[in-house]
Amino acid sequence: MVGKVKSTAADKRRMKLIKEHMPCLPCLLTLNRTRLPTVQHVVSGFTREGHSKTYASCDWHHLGIKQDGWDRQAMSGLLGPSLTMGKRTFQADYGHESVLVGVQDLLIKEFASSPWMDYSVPVDVRRRSIEHWISMK
Repeated sequence: MVGKVKSTAADKRRMKLIKEHMPCLPCLLTLNRTRLPTVQHVVSGFTREGHSKTYASCDWHHLGIKQDGWDRQAMSGLLGPSLTMGKRTFQADYGHESVLVGVQDLLIKEFASSPWMDYSVPVDVRRRSIEHWISMK
């Protein structure tokens, strides 16, 4: 069982912002796609590292949920690896989850200074996010 961590007001704001304004990070960084997110918590062993260690991840990248009649191989080919289907493969493509948390932190700062419409990350912000992701990876 994944350990439970009590949410602070800041944690709740972060998770609400991710759910309402951030697209899936793996999709944004590698595919320039906007897919609706779930909040992915970083887990170490069997314990969540806390609500501040979260990032946006779609149903496929987070939970391995297939859609539109596609099988696992087709989904992997279209969107890349799912964390649920294999952590090593996921990290080989996207870096350690702490890298994605760092990119999420950057996007949250960018959003705070210049908000955008739901899930529509501006091109210049996406470019800076990709540069940041590459430098951390």
